[in-house]
Amino acid sequence: MREILISESAWEEMTCLFAPSLNQRMHFLINIYGSKDDKKGEVVLRPLISNPDALILTPTEVIELNTQVIKADRMRHPEWFR
Repeated sequence: MREILISESAWEEMTCLFAPSLNQRMHFLINIYGSKDDKKGEVVLRPLISNPDALILTPTEVIELNTQVIKADRMRHPEWFR
């Protein structure tokens, strides 16, 4: 398991940028792509944001969103998956 720390000011900036009013919601997910052969432990952090109409995404919606993003990333950035 890896821990990712985001400073409070960076988090506030991101939330204000993507959910500018209190009545808007967003889900912020991070995919962590790492090479199996990478001995340095370097990874690519791939953020994704969803602004659903509902209060919360269902597990199925999260999986579908993540699957779409991974598929697009594999096509656009194959170097992330080596």
